[in-house]
Amino acid sequence: MNENQTSITTVEATDADADDLTFSLDGGDAQDLSIDSQTALLVFLTAPDYDTKATYQTDVLVSDGTTSTTQAITLEIVDIAETTSEDPLENHVISHTGSNDY
Repeated sequence: MNENQTSITTVEATDADADDLTFSLDGGDAQDLSIDSQTALLVFLTAPDYDTKATYQTDVLVSDGTTSTTQAITLEIVDIAETTSEDPLENHVISHTGSNDY
């Protein structure tokens, strides 16, 4: 994720029975992030600054009301040029996917 932006992504999950899913965060840097329990929109509460912190980690919990699963995520912050005197950097997006019955 580029520094100085709050938008991250929308987490995706499916349920074999098509039950409604709820999303939450737990542990790690969860206090710095927010996820909408219904839409799964994941955002930073405050725009990250690479010079302060370059990596955030937390667990995304997904529940269908009966069963739940957890996926660990790591968000790497990319240092971007903040002044014209800084050289431009390449932006890399790293995403992890997994399969755990959802």
